[in-house]
Amino acid sequence: NTSGNISLAVGTNTITVVVTAQDATTKTYTVTVTRAAAAIVLSNNADLSTLTTTAGVLSPVFASATTAYTAGVSNGTTSITVTPTRSEANASITVNGVAVASGNTSGNINLAVGTNTVTVVVTAQDATTKTYTVTVTRAAAAIVLSNNADLSTLTTTAGALSPVFASATTAYTASVTNAIIHQAILV
Repeated sequence: NTSGNISLAVGTNTITVVVTAQDATTKTYTVTVTRAAAAIVLSNNADLSTLTTTAGVLSPVFASATTAYTAGVSNGTTSITVTPTRSEANASITVNGVAVASGNTSGNINLAVGTNTVTVVVTAQDATTKTYTVTVTRAAAAIVLSNNADLSTLTTTAGALSPVFASATTAYTASVTNAIIHQAILV
């Protein structure tokens, strides 16, 4: 004969079967059934849902499946931070090797003039990883060209200038004797 269904809990379950003979003698049989715990399925989702920076604009526009970005910043921008947000609650994130909580800002990332790489690694619950990179280009310092074309002094090796030198005056005369065959201008 078959018994009715016996519910099993996770772990050890003891099922007792008692057999009674016609003369009232009993014999007990024990069956121990161990029910395994449900298999834990670990997530392999290592995606970010958003990634932002405090300076520069990501190019292309952020998308979870895209892992390489660029951004440009001015020379005056000496550091940035990034804010990564994971897609799956059990994933962890590092920015340049430092753990960052999802949705929180990283520490300051110093920028040298030229290209700088920011690496964001997302590790899924099952240890799958996905690496996002942001190449930030910091512009060189602007070169300021002078518009000052003034002389600070103007003299001759022979003869006196007329009028007396002034940086705003651009036309002068000098008279020399016939014996002077060479003239040098000192600036």
